[in-house]
Amino acid sequence: MGKGSRSRTNRANEVIAAAAKPSKATSEKKTKRTIWIVTAIVAAFLAVCLIATFTVSSGFSKRMKTAVKSDNYRVSGTMLSYFFYSQYQQFMSVYGTYASYLGLDTGSSLKNQTYGDGTWYSYFMDNTKTQLKQVVALCEAAKAAGIELGEDEKKDIDDAFDAISQAALNYGYTANGYIQAMYGDGVNSSDLRKSLELTQLASKYLAVLEEELRGKVTEEEIEKYYKDNPASFLKADTLQYSFKADLKPAGAEATDEEKAAYETAKAEKKALAEELKKAATSADAYKKWIGEYLCTEEKVSEVFDSNYSTESSELAEADRPSEEVIAKAKADIYKYLKDLIDGKEDAVRPTFGDAKYADALSSVVSSVYSNIYTSGYQGVVKDGVVYSDPSASSASDLDKWLFDSTRKDGDLEIITTEGDTSSTYNVVFVTAVAHRDASLTKNAAHILISATTAGFDDDDTKQEKKASQKAKTMAEQILADYEAGEKTLDSFKKIAEEKTEDGSVEYDNIYEGQMVTSFNDWVFDETRKAGDVGIVETEYGWHIIYFIGDGAEKWHADAEDGVLNEKLSDWYTEAETKYHITFDDKVLNSINA
Repeated sequence: MGKGSRSRTNRANEVIAAAAKPSKATSEKKTKRTIWIVTAIVAAFLAVCLIATFTVSSGFSKRMKTAVKSDNYRVSGTMLSYFFYSQYQQFMSVYGTYASYLGLDTGSSLKNQTYGDGTWYSYFMDNTKTQLKQVVALCEAAKAAGIELGEDEKKDIDDAFDAISQAALNYGYTANGYIQAMYGDGVNSSDLRKSLELTQLASKYLAVLEEELRGKVTEEEIEKYYKDNPASFLKADTLQYSFKADLKPAGAEATDEEKAAYETAKAEKKALAEELKKAATSADAYKKWIGEYLCTEEKVSEVFDSNYSTESSELAEADRPSEEVIAKAKADIYKYLKDLIDGKEDAVRPTFGDAKYADALSSVVSSVYSNIYTSGYQGVVKDGVVYSDPSASSASDLDKWLFDSTRKDGDLEIITTEGDTSSTYNVVFVTAVAHRDASLTKNAAHILISATTAGFDDDDTKQEKKASQKAKTMAEQILADYEAGEKTLDSFKKIAEEKTEDGSVEYDNIYEGQMVTSFNDWVFDETRKAGDVGIVETEYGWHIIYFIGDGAEKWHADAEDGVLNEKLSDWYTEAETKYHITFDDKVLNSINA
């Protein structure tokens, strides 16, 4: 892990955040690998965790108990608490306020809340057990291989404790008081240090193990994995639009007149589907028909009116737009949508100046745009339809037709579903039959200089500007140093190891959309060639990027990762037995959560 200009707080956060975390440059690195070496970022839950008042406990009794043991390692009850609450905090960092929609009540005991076939406590504890099995197994293997933490890793852990001490001081707590607030009753700095040492060592050996196992992956295994997991690779691209008829009101209480109206509606919708099918001689013809069907003056007016009553409800009568203004707004949004559908680059979205009704009408325009253009016209493009076995008993009518072995590009069908109260007629046009993603990935190395605001006393906006400029200046100097040298990948990586603030320098098989936008756009620029070096800014700071060249086809890279995951899973299973890893269920159930 590089050192150089990394701030003490950043290095501390890297250790506490995760030894096997994704790159800061990624929006979400999509990997199936389950190392589970994840812990909470120092500042992520300060406000939440430090609201409660608590009494600092020595945790002596819990510390004397053994939750997990192996031939050479022991995880105490207090260390278990650290790993458990790290799992919980990691979950909350992802779902946050949406946790309640998943049925998690953060104000109640996890042991009293049902989740699936168990409880939320068992869910987090199962994840903790998986994490600890892997961490302990990797540490055992590291010991057997003579691999130990180096001075850099030890310094990172020291920096983590410096950051904790500063955070505790800022909030008026002792270091141990702060640690207990985050990781549970009785957990102290000694428990945290031992836990971080385990995760650091496990992460260090994991890199060695992955390289070893990846070297054993064969082309035959990759091809077999691809064939055995078609749903992970095969996707079809389509255009789809459904015409729907509903019985109103639904159910036995419907009158004969309502039932007759439903039958009439079914006939009308079916006729529209047939009309589209006849007109859709190509993908462009399909979209042209849909555009003309969805974007009419009548429909624009209808959607406009349904949203206007809500958006204008809080306007005083004197502040409401005149009928002339409303009529012009409808005409303007209609023209705007037609221009968009026709592909005109000079399409002009209606605006309303600083009139008192401007916000209300702007919101109405947004609703019309979303309903007719985004959800409607653009919504017909259904790319990436995941493969489903058409012969399976659970296969839908769409699956049976779309993934039939005889399907070809340009095929067109109406998938009909008729019922007593609702019927749909889905017109499906195949733009690309089920295929694997053969797009080339990219390989790149980078140096991240984060825009930290530490040391600035001005307001937030000025701090951010100063920090960004400082980071940019540092990045430009690093690039200048590189260009003054050998200008090779090896020389770049050597500088990166000293200067980068990211956990990794080199990234292989980067796929389109994996990295944050500006990073992605630079790497995937069509003019990019091997050896190119440039600077881009992201929300994480400034990146000096070295373009190594094209990687594998995406499906191949994914299949290789899949095989590697299987080998890792087998390795963990064997290691659990080899190193006699056991758990004490009584201690596992003792966490106060």
